[in-house]
Amino acid sequence: MKSRVVAALVNYNSGEETTAAVSSLRALKNDADLDIVVVDNCSSDGSGERLRDSLSASVTEVLLLDCNRGFAAGM
Repeated sequence: MKSRVVAALVNYNSGEETTAAVSSLRALKNDADLDIVVVDNCSSDGSGERLRDSLSASVTEVLLLDCNRGFAAGM
């Protein structure tokens, strides 16, 4: 039976770093089913929308929050 792993990434005005993190996770070689969820914490630089558009094929979901709820709530 395959394991299932969910990785949650919180983005706030750091689209390049978040994209690099997704790439690193996708490069891992293991037998687990990997779901990646990106939560944008109401970035003011448009990175949330860019991530939604550019990562749609690489991640399970990109959530765009309507206000910055902090890291813990983003997780």
